[in-house]
Amino acid sequence: MAVDGTLLHLPDEEALTWRCPKRAGESVEFGYPLLRLLVLVECGTRAVLAAAFGPESDGELTYAGRLLNVLDRTMLLLADAGFDGAEFARDVQTTGAQFLVRSSARRIPTPFRHLGDGSYLARIGYGVLPVLLTVRVIEASVTVTLADGTVRTEQWRLLTSLLDPAAHPAAGLVDLYHERWQSETTYFSIKATNAGWACPALSQPDRPRPGGLRPAHHLPGPDPRCR
Repeated sequence: MAVDGTLLHLPDEEALTWRCPKRAGESVEFGYPLLRLLVLVECGTRAVLAAAFGPESDGELTYAGRLLNVLDRTMLLLADAGFDGAEFARDVQTTGAQFLVRSSARRIPTPFRHLGDGSYLARIGYGVLPVLLTVRVIEASVTVTLADGTVRTEQWRLLTSLLDPAAHPAAGLVDLYHERWQSETTYFSIKATNAGWACPALSQPDRPRPGGLRPAHHLPGPDPRCR
């Protein structure tokens, strides 16, 4: 399973801007109203199992928390760095599910036990959780070679609730984490093939609703007015 968020443009209509306002500078508003959408995607099929949406002013974790009732002990949740909050990780574990989340650069966990595969155990939630959460930290270098020959290397740090390195080797989890991109390709399908939702050219009665999201591979084709 993977969770991620995106922003969608909405028509500039009073029926929407009261709930999803436009961005504003010091004296004027600008652009289209924005809706924040969070989806829970089944990796592989790219089926959308649950969605939460609302004003951009609420952060991703606010909406992601509304999706957790779909999780169970058979699932592993993959998520990007915006979802490494200690409270969110705790709430995922409360459902019985496990998590594998990329850590944000601001988090520098202190090891309390080093493991044989190079990963280590640490605790998160200082000043936030009444009981600290033990996580396993996996650090890896990711190298990407672009079409023009440019080589980029980044240092990644993953946090997971899968604490046993014998059952879940670090190298295998690093490889598995790339499946998180299934959520990105799902959003591409939503935006490209269900473009009428975000297209200001459509009239109000014809525009699909976020509550009507379907599995990405069953979405209708794009409206020609939105190309």
